[in-house]
Amino acid sequence: MADQEIRIGVAGRIGDHTARMLGGRVEQDTDGFELVVPYLDQAQVTGLLMRLDDLHIGFRRVTVAPTNPSPDHQDPDTHEGARP
Repeated sequence: MADQEIRIGVAGRIGDHTARMLGGRVEQDTDGFELVVPYLDQAQVTGLLMRLDDLHIGFRRVTVAPTNPSPDHQDPDTHEGARP
């Protein structure tokens, strides 16, 4: 099976530190920001949504899709603070 990722369109802005704490990264899209996390299983999705609720971070949509590596993708653990 191909690697998959969870993409959660958040209401407002989520910081890089918060995204890393949740196991992912932040990406900007056409209508705001997304939390992008490697997909493990359905329980993880539920847990992430509960954590966002605990942090009072609203969300607009949730998708699970194949990982789409892009040339400007940067791993937050290895390129901390770097900007494209």
